[in-house]
Amino acid sequence: LVDLFTNGLVDILDTLGISSKATAEEFGNITEKLDDLEDAEKDAAIAMAESNRKLQEAREIAGDANVPIKERIAALKLAGKIEKEELDKMVKINQEKAQLELKRIALELGARSELIAKIKEGSLESLKAARAELMLLPQINKEKIRSIDALIIAAEDAGAKSAKVGKKTQSAITSLEKEEEGKREAIRKE
Repeated sequence: LVDLFTNGLVDILDTLGISSKATAEEFGNITEKLDDLEDAEKDAAIAMAESNRKLQEAREIAGDANVPIKERIAALKLAGKIEKEELDKMVKINQEKAQLELKRIALELGARSELIAKIKEGSLESLKAARAELMLLPQINKEKIRSIDALIIAAEDAGAKSAKVGKKTQSAITSLEKEEEGKREAIRKE
């Protein structure tokens, strides 16, 4: 269906002179990639639910004083790894969606090749710069840009949380080690 729609759209736009065949094909590629990303996002949501369950189990083990310290530390490390992986997936998905949507808008407006190249870089910084440049265009639909803002913000937030996971995990491990050392010290004093 996507191919049929894309090919029909390419021919119609080319015939009307609205867009070149290459640009129309690029629109088709963007549509397919966005469709794939939607599928990936659904898969990620399912994986996130499973990961949240594993994360909760690991945190319960880490918080259980009856479990040996090595198992508790291993559970914390596992929880941190799971959390970081899921957050990194969210960064990637939101970043790719923002990139594709910005590219689609830029192509629709016939933007300069430099702007499209900036979008193709794909980093959050280049996407924010391209977004700012697109906002300056008089014919821009600001609502479309605002939906992209939400994707960029979600990617930034997930990235910030991901960056904190290691520190949070290490802090919890240090706390467990101090707790264990305190127990050993109390036993020595008895």
